[in-house]
Amino acid sequence: MRRHRPPPRRGRRPLPDLEVAALVDPYAPAAEAVADQLAALGRPRPGVHPDLASALAAGGVDVVAVCTLSGTHADLALEALEAGVHVVVEKPSTSRWARPGA
Repeated sequence: MRRHRPPPRRGRRPLPDLEVAALVDPYAPAAEAVADQLAALGRPRPGVHPDLASALAAGGVDVVAVCTLSGTHADLALEALEAGVHVVVEKPSTSRWARPGA
């Protein structure tokens, strides 16, 4: 069995001015656990939301990092862009060359 390993931490610099404002997960216990971990590290505890719309409505979000399954990237990125926030998507936005309806 192959296991995912995080990349080595060499070369990473802490980002003291970065604050996680919100965590979005339809499974609240997972997001609550991450929020608790951030608080335990002395960082402000982010809000936990079931969907992107509620996180954006709560305010305080400048950048959205889309970290979901590939098939959801485009819709989430567009939702965030329409709300006027920056978007980071580090994976393919879709698993197909042509997006349906495009």
